[in-house]
This record gives sequence, structure tokens and C-alpha cells, in this order.
Amino acid sequence: MITITRDIENTRANLTWNYCTHDKTPTGKSHLDDIVALVYCGNGHLGGLSKNVHTVSNGDGVLHPSYVCTMPGCTFHEWVRLDGWNWNWYDNQCAPGRP
Repeated sequence: MITITRDIENTRANLTWNYCTHDKTPTGKSHLDDIVALVYCGNGHLGGLSKNVHTVSNGDGVLHPSYVCTMPGCTFHEWVRLDGWNWNWYDNQCAPGRP
């Protein structure tokens, strides 16, 4: 299992993640509504973690199932832990439909 660090500085470095923020649309919906985090794989490709596919444990940030980069030709596939993950922070700051 590898640890992916939170990209607070928005460097977009390999093996970093950050919460997905959701821009408001006129309908209140976004195509990113099911994305909870954005991740840069070990090869530098950007991907999203969907709450329809993945769960993240609040205590230790372990992602289930494993993370597979969806970029064509990329072979990155690892069990990962999102360092610093907090569902409460996501719900209060990033969740779709928040005021």
C-alpha cells in the first residue's frame, strides 16, 4: 500500500490528491457531483475518485477498492491511503449542494 499526500499547495505532483470542489451550475448539478477527490497517479495522470465506486475510511484514509488510473496505456494500479482524508471536512467544504 502506498500513501498519497494531500496537495494543499496545488502543485499537481505525482502521487498527490486534493478534495474535489464543486462549482455551482444553474441546475445545481455538476458532472463532478460523484467525485470526492482528484488524484495524480504515479505517472502524473489526473483522475477522480467517485463515491459511486470508492470508499475512503475516515480513520486512516484507506481507499477501497484499489486505485486504477484510467488514462489509456497507463499501468498505475495500487492500493492507496489518502493521507489526511476527512469526510467531515469534505461534507462541510466540498460536498455538492452545500450553501
